[in-house]
Amino acid sequence: MEKHEIAIEHNRVCINFFYTDELVSAEQLNEYKTWIEYAACAIDTGFYKEEKKAIINLSIVDDEEIKSINNEYRQKDKVTDVLSFPMQDDMRNGEFESFMPEIELGDILVCKSVCETQADEFKISYFEEFVHLFIHGFLHVYGYDHEISEDEEKIMFDLEKILVEKISEIKKAS
Repeated sequence: MEKHEIAIEHNRVCINFFYTDELVSAEQLNEYKTWIEYAACAIDTGFYKEEKKAIINLSIVDDEEIKSINNEYRQKDKVTDVLSFPMQDDMRNGEFESFMPEIELGDILVCKSVCETQADEFKISYFEEFVHLFIHGFLHVYGYDHEISEDEEKIMFDLEKILVEKISEIKKAS
């Protein structure tokens, strides 16, 4: 499986999207790009405050790949919806390293089949769930963690809701 990469930018936010032809058809690619552009715009205009460009790597993966990575890095031998791997200590509190004109925030992997299942369960479109999972992963790479306390869970889920609503507003305006 050959991986492809496209860069989707909005001012200070660049999302490098990695995919394979097996998971993303040529017909679907434009819709992925559109939703990723909405997310980049929402992050740039409604959240990200640094002057340097933020780089985020986003991959759409299959069950086998996400299960393997989840097992290797989290010792959880199961398929999951999204995994995130921060490159910075704590962007949230301004603790980051940048040797370039940009800041690499980290990697986010979204499992296509789980995203499809959850979209059906929540009665939303696949791309609405996809962008929701991306935002969830983004907040993790930015330094938020809903698993450490109820207060942190509330903070993260409130931010998640705000960013997803901003994406919805951007979509309606386009």
